[in-house]
Amino acid sequence: MQYSSKKIKKLILKALPYAIFAYAGNKIGYAYRISEGKDISEKLLPFFNNIGTSFARVFPSFHPIDILVGIVILVILVLSYFQMNQIPRFAFLHQLVHQSQKPQEIQTGRGIRLCQMGRGKGY
Repeated sequence: MQYSSKKIKKLILKALPYAIFAYAGNKIGYAYRISEGKDISEKLLPFFNNIGTSFARVFPSFHPIDILVGIVILVILVLSYFQMNQIPRFAFLHQLVHQSQKPQEIQTGRGIRLCQMGRGKGY
């Protein structure tokens, strides 16, 4: 099975955001791992200082913990993306707009006055 250059380019462009987030997760895992301290309260401040150090290195870390952190961040990203696309953001508005009920007719003489919007002289 041969791939054309357009198909390969399309495949690479689809996978690029995932690779970037996995890379960033790897760097975050590396920055946390090299931080001094025993628990998270002691490692938090050195972690933020080591973020710049970890991103200064171009190559990712091949330590198993760092790779695991990168994969976990990637999975969280993918799951949140799929969850956002399955649930409409404003589902209640969608239901209001597409109701099967007919709008009620307004009877004349009910105190409703129609006039121009804005700087009209009917307000």
